Amino acid sequence: FGNQKFDAVFCIAVLNHIPSKELRIEFLKNAKKILKNNGILIMTNWNLYQKKYFMLVIKSFFIKIVSYLIYWLKTFGLPARKLDFGDIFIPWKLKNKIIQRYYHAFTTRELFKLFEQTGFNVIQKYYTKNGKKINWWRGYNIVFICKKA
Repeated sequence: FGNQKFDAVFCIAVLNHIPSKELRIEFLKNAKKILKNNGILIMTNWNLYQKKYFMLVIKSFFIKIVSYLIYWLKTFGLPARKLDFGDIFIPWKLKNKIIQRYYHAFTTRELFKLFEQTGFNVIQKYYTKNGKKINWWRGYNIVFICKKA
């Protein structure tokens, strides 16, 4: 974008596809760079703690814990050991085959910390389903509206 600055940046279902805390921080810092002073960041991410995906999230937590135990016992390491807590793979059918899509299941606390670390103030947070605000358990997306600090 060169030296251009914007009043607002929209990130629709982006951050939950970026692996590792370091890369997510880098992404948010870059979003901040292109915002004008007091610019607004509007971000949505999938709410993977909804009923539909909740068991996949729980399964990924157990895989992570077990892989640390196995590594600690020096038996062997699992590739899952390199994943962060909350990293999951969701099956997706593509023509005749099923592929595993990477997602990070954010907690609201985790997102608040990321925004704080990268110089954003959270103005509003809510969950949505079909364009309407709803509780976290039934919400498909989590929406954050932040202001550049």
